[in-house]
Amino acid sequence: MKKYVVFFLFLSVFGGLILYRRHETLSTMTDVPATEAIPVHTLSLLPTTFEETVSFAANVEPEETAAVVSKVPGRTVLRVYVNEGDYVKKGQKLAEVDDSLLRQQIAQAEAALGKARTYAATIGADSKRIAALFQENVVSRQQYERMDGEAKVAARQVEEARAGLNQLRIMLGYHTLEVPVAGVVLSRTVDPGDTVSQSPAF
Repeated sequence: MKKYVVFFLFLSVFGGLILYRRHETLSTMTDVPATEAIPVHTLSLLPTTFEETVSFAANVEPEETAAVVSKVPGRTVLRVYVNEGDYVKKGQKLAEVDDSLLRQQIAQAEAALGKARTYAATIGADSKRIAALFQENVVSRQQYERMDGEAKVAARQVEEARAGLNQLRIMLGYHTLEVPVAGVVLSRTVDPGDTVSQSPAF
């Protein structure tokens, strides 16, 4: 009977120790402070296109260049229509040069042509009349040849006056500087009021 009592007491003491240790362990676990949450940042990945750029050092030169020189040096520049760097088309106006003196000459040439035509018409009619009288033996050959010669001279004077007027009109076109080929204006050396020289204006 004693053995049972001792054994029972031993179990009671041993069991109490186990319960006591378990209680201590649970108390320790309960007292552990909670750690703070660590913030986490997320990124969204999107598809992106990357461009590759390559740079080179080079000298760029125009394929074709054209210098514009006035054919009427000594005249005054009236207007300039373009600046350096402007893109221009073939035939476009670049500048205008004073043409007042030439226009006076054209007016005189037109008047001279009118007089030459009037004289040629009159002498031509007289020549035809003398030619008809010569056929009828009313006038001499000398008179006929003289009138015929005057009519031919008058006709030549009309042609010369017309040619002179056309030449002046061509020269009038020289007072307007135009673009010979399409492109970009690289330089401009004249301004309104300048006197045109034989150097390139553009």
